[in-house]
Amino acid sequence: MGTGGSISCEEVLPSQPPGLVSTSICPGIDLEECLFLISSPPCCAQSALPYWAKVTGTVKNNTNSEKTIHVTIILFDREGVTLDTSTDELVLDTEEEGVFEIKLKEFKDITKKYAIEIEETQL
Repeated sequence: MGTGGSISCEEVLPSQPPGLVSTSICPGIDLEECLFLISSPPCCAQSALPYWAKVTGTVKNNTNSEKTIHVTIILFDREGVTLDTSTDELVLDTEEEGVFEIKLKEFKDITKKYAIEIEETQL
């Protein structure tokens, strides 16, 4: 038997989300809202989520035609070096709102900033 030590849940993820440093949005699309959510650190394997954070938001198509868009999240370190990118794709009808959710699966402990790029995709 051990010496009576207890197992505690150590916080390994950052307590504050990275700062948003830029947005690039194609014409006719509005970014209504956006949240960078960090997962709670798991205390045991059963409660671990398959991602360390996610970025979720609402976009609106303000045009009179259907749009297919890519929403890309770019993670940066303190100096602005790109660490990772993740993308979600949405199809929006005329004047329609849509929700994106991008799960960031690989934790980069030096992530300090992020950017959002929304581009129209030509089919």
